[in-house]
Amino acid sequence: MTFTLLPARTVEAVDRNRIRRGGRDTYLHLYEHSLDEYDPEPRKRSGSSCTPVEVVEQMGRPTDDVLVTHLGKQRGFADPGAFTVDPAMGTGTHPHAVLERIAANAAALGGPGAVSGAVTRATERIVGLEPQRAPTRWPDCGPPSS
Repeated sequence: MTFTLLPARTVEAVDRNRIRRGGRDTYLHLYEHSLDEYDPEPRKRSGSSCTPVEVVEQMGRPTDDVLVTHLGKQRGFADPGAFTVDPAMGTGTHPHAVLERIAANAAALGGPGAVSGAVTRATERIVGLEPQRAPTRWPDCGPPSS
């Protein structure tokens, strides 16, 4: 088997109906499991973990409020002067929650037609970094290269 076939085999093996029945954070568990299974030592050393969607959403609300009430960013996360940086984004749950909050606020203030523009503009001010490398030892791929 060549490495190029691995992604195709992986995608073919996914039971999409089972995943769709899962919660909104199914992908978090897949990511966390892959780190545990294929690269546990770096994960332990770095302290990598996945924050549940519900926790991330609760963190975003007060942050958005502080941007407005204490930092003068009248549109919160959507303000042109507000930048979001996630230094260990993993699956991108935090940036995604920020974009969802911007979309909800835009819809509430300007209707459904305001959502696309608000989210598009915000993506230029969101940066995500990930220090944890992807899993390095996949089945049937042999030992990791150095």
